[in-house]
Amino acid sequence: MSAALNLLSCPCCGGKAQFDSDVEQTRVMCAECGISTRSYFTASEAANVWNRRTSDSDTVHAAVSVDVLPALTDGNS
Repeated sequence: MSAALNLLSCPCCGGKAQFDSDVEQTRVMCAECGISTRSYFTASEAANVWNRRTSDSDTVHAAVSVDVLPALTDGNS
């Protein structure tokens, strides 16, 4: 791994990110919560994906309304 590849902290828990590599591929994963990128052929690709962030104004939070839950479970028992 190149020392020039800096990794941002985990976007989920703020934990330390690290490279996880095998002979052919590399991914970046959080040492705390375990979230990771998919595997890439180069550490640079994995680092670029890991370090990509949206701004707070671009973040979309989605949730299922409690009113929708009965409709989702009807007939699936």
